[in-house]
Amino acid sequence: MRLDGQRYLKNEELFSNDFIMGTPDIVVRDEAGNPNKIIDIKSSWDGASLLANLGQPLNSNYFYQVQGYMALTGATEGEIAYCLVSMPDEIINSEKKRIYYLMNPATEDNADYKKAIERLENNMTFSDIPETERIIRFKVQRDDQVIENMYQKVQQCRLWLAEFEEMHTKINTI
Repeated sequence: MRLDGQRYLKNEELFSNDFIMGTPDIVVRDEAGNPNKIIDIKSSWDGASLLANLGQPLNSNYFYQVQGYMALTGATEGEIAYCLVSMPDEIINSEKKRIYYLMNPATEDNADYKKAIERLENNMTFSDIPETERIIRFKVQRDDQVIENMYQKVQQCRLWLAEFEEMHTKINTI
């Protein structure tokens, strides 16, 4: 809501057809309830991993993933959204404990331990960075030829697997 005025809900529905299956992160539906856009979220661990996507082409694996989701849902648009979000408190607290046991300080007031915890929190929380600067979006248009090629690859893999199974079965009967 805060970034583009839209409200998005996490999709829990598994989609499948004769070739592929998957659960897109977000399925945007039109007024009639038909899927028209897929958004897949990629969470970055830190600022460096988020910024590594700037000026780069979209990872081809993610391109094909979104093509598959569009094929499954009928959507014509897709998007990969790299997001930098703060780690949940449970993970931060778990990391604090791990650091404490690794460093084995006399108390939590140890200067080196405090410095390590401060560094940890800086690397795992990002509320000081504006939300608009913590997302990098890649638009993906549906490409029916790419989808057809994916289906053909699945058919080729099925043939290979059938041949392999037959070969394996014959080896065990000799």
